[in-house]
Amino acid sequence: MRASYYAQAFHDLALARKIEESVLVKQFIATVAQNGHAYLFPKILRSLERILNREEKKETIIFL
Repeated sequence: MRASYYAQAFHDLALARKIEESVLVKQFIATVAQNGHAYLFPKILRSLERILNREEKKETIIFL
């Protein structure tokens, strides 16, 4: 499993807002750890930052 896949899944779930943020974070951490991928957390965070930066750039371009 790639860290970017986890990051994208987390981002999509957060945008859907179907789950409260604190519950989402707890479940996400538990799922990643249960899958034996806890070592990917630093990479997942970096991938999530890249996704958010990309979105921010898109929004900036649209509003200019």
